[in-house]
Amino acid sequence: MLSFKQGQGFVYFLPQVGFGVWGGWVAYALYMAILGSTLWWRWQYSRPKDAKQTKGDK
Repeated sequence: MLSFKQGQGFVYFLPQVGFGVWGGWVAYALYMAILGSTLWWRWQYSRPKDAKQTKGDK
């Protein structure tokens, strides 16, 4: 399935870091913060320059 035996994972050094259960939540929160910031930055600074305005737009 999607589980590994002990010592058979992709990386072997992460359990020794000592974050335990909180490590997954912290990693998820950091991932979401970075993803959200990246999408916000892209939306703010990469708008299409050649977008045509319609009659109702100012």
